[in-house]
Amino acid sequence: MPVSGLVVTLAHPGTDAEAAAAWLQGHPSFTVGEPDPSSPRRLPVTLDTADRAEDKRLWKEMQDHPGIEFVDVACVFFEEEEEEALPAAQAGQESAAETTHTGSQPW
Repeated sequence: MPVSGLVVTLAHPGTDAEAAAAWLQGHPSFTVGEPDPSSPRRLPVTLDTADRAEDKRLWKEMQDHPGIEFVDVACVFFEEEEEEALPAAQAGQESAAETTHTGSQPW
């Protein structure tokens, strides 16, 4: 069950940004926090999915959404059961690579 802590930067105010915020707030896998008043385009978001396939699908939807300009990844957590399901060599490599990335990725 992947859980990601994100900061989503919305497009400049307008229809696309409003649609993106509504999509995030209305989707059951996202929990949207209150934006900082000094930076209202940046939303704190948690993405909580049942498995990696759903996680990847929702990441793709975020990347393709016209109202989302940028997503900063603060942290990513995976359940131990998921890591145990991976072959031992792959589990260490994939876990380290996916959980230590804290940089920004422009789309």
